[in-house]
Amino acid sequence: MEIQNKISVLIPVYNAEKYLRQCLDSVINQTYKNIEIVCVNDASTDTSLAILNEYAQKDKRIIVVDKIQNEGVAKARKTAIVYSSGELILYVDSDDWIELDMFEKMVARMQSDDYDLIYCDFYWYTASDKNYIHKTHLFYTGDDKIQRIKHNIFGNPRMYAIWNKLVKREIYENIVFPKAVCSDDVFISSQLFYYADRIGYVPLPFYHYRHNENSITNDDNKKLYKYKQAKSVFGDIIEFCKEKFGNNLDILEPELSKTMVNYKEFDFEHLEILKISKLPIYLYGAGELAEMLYCRFFDPRNIAIAGVIVAEKYYKTESVFYGHLIHPAEQVLNENLQANIILGYLKDNYDDDMENLKKIAPNCNFLVMQKMFLEDLQIKISSLNTDTKQGERK
Repeated sequence: MEIQNKISVLIPVYNAEKYLRQCLDSVINQTYKNIEIVCVNDASTDTSLAILNEYAQKDKRIIVVDKIQNEGVAKARKTAIVYSSGELILYVDSDDWIELDMFEKMVARMQSDDYDLIYCDFYWYTASDKNYIHKTHLFYTGDDKIQRIKHNIFGNPRMYAIWNKLVKREIYENIVFPKAVCSDDVFISSQLFYYADRIGYVPLPFYHYRHNENSITNDDNKKLYKYKQAKSVFGDIIEFCKEKFGNNLDILEPELSKTMVNYKEFDFEHLEILKISKLPIYLYGAGELAEMLYCRFFDPRNIAIAGVIVAEKYYKTESVFYGHLIHPAEQVLNENLQANIILGYLKDNYDDDMENLKKIAPNCNFLVMQKMFLEDLQIKISSLNTDTKQGERK
């Protein structure tokens, strides 16, 4: 009989009473039994600690670490690993939950090919409780460590998370946790991708990620704070890359530049017009920039969109964008439509597209995010019918 390696399940907890029981139930009822569960209560002010102690009384695999001072999720994660002893490490956020066979299936895959790190797909739940599956099979799992960081870190934010990754303990022993109190995932993942010799993938969504409406990312002041923390973390990643690959980081282009320009200063108030407008909102485009707009601004701020539209040449039948069916722009826009159309551009020459859209829908307001963060998130509002916009604001 094959010996089961112990998995240390590390759960940072802060004011998670609403979802904590669901999270813990999904972990303690795993079909894979050789686990320990290290829960770090980060000075919660609700009943989270009482819930943790209740579960610890029933299940001796649970270790509760109670911090007197709140220091943020990054330090809570660092604390958790100190108290752990398993050969394998996996983090779970306290407002999320996992499939009951997650550990069994991932360990089996890891052992079959002797992987150092293995990751899975995940469900993403929006503020409106809609969910969709994030497929991660397109990301780079080869041996080239430069390509791993280039494509998986600077190339796409879907690989930032550490909670869908089961990792050998010796890999985590190389990890330096960032000084930032949040946005630590991306720096940790960067190091994991570097230090792991072999990386594997299970094409199943075992993890349920909940976009918590009470999260730090849903308060504008805290959101700006988190933005600055993330900017600091990406600075740490660049220094790490210089240390490992040398000072010439052209090897990480163009993904590096596309990511780092996101962290120029910007003003969250630019989108307030969308919250007070009574007009429906359509997102034009369904690519990288549209995803950034939706995840960073619309969904966290509960700004509902009426739909997602794309140019006819990019349209694919029954395509879906974050739970929204994608439609050809020509089918939605017309001369009678009054709406806010949000366009994001990674290029400068959007004028031809804009003029064409204005001809199709002259009564719509077009809000253009030219290169979004690439030009200090300069948001330009243009419309052929100024009177229509003024009338809507009154």
